[in-house]
Amino acid sequence: MPPAKKASTRKSSAAKEPAALKQLTKSLDGAQAALEKLRTSVGQDVSSASKTLHKDLERFIKQARRDSGKFGNALQRDLTAARKKLSGTARPGARKAGAKATSAKPAARKPAARKPAARKPAARKPAAK
Repeated sequence: MPPAKKASTRKSSAAKEPAALKQLTKSLDGAQAALEKLRTSVGQDVSSASKTLHKDLERFIKQARRDSGKFGNALQRDLTAARKKLSGTARPGARKAGAKATSAKPAARKPAARKPAARKPAARKPAAK
C-alpha cells in the first residue's frame, strides 16, 4: 500500500480570489446549468435560428468562464507581485548603515534663484489732435 500523501501547505488560488470573482463564477455556472436545462426541456421543437442562437449563447458562456478564470489568475499574479514589491521596498525598522537619527532636522532649502523679468516699454497714448 502506498504511503498517504501529505496535505499541501500551499493555499489554493480559489481561496484567495476576491468575493466578486467568486460571485461571477457562480453566476456563470448557474447560467450554464440553466441553458442546459432549457435545451433538454425544449428539445428538437425549435427552429434552426433558435438552435444557432442557443449555440452562440453556450459558446459565449464557456468563453466567459474561461476568461474569468484567466482574469482570476492574472489578478492573483498582480497581487502577489505587488506584495513582493511592497515587502521588498518598505521593510519596517530597517535602516541603512550609518544613517542619522530621525530627530535631526533636515537642512533648510534655499529658494531657487529667479531671473529678473524683462520689462516691456510702456505703451504711449496717441496725442490728442
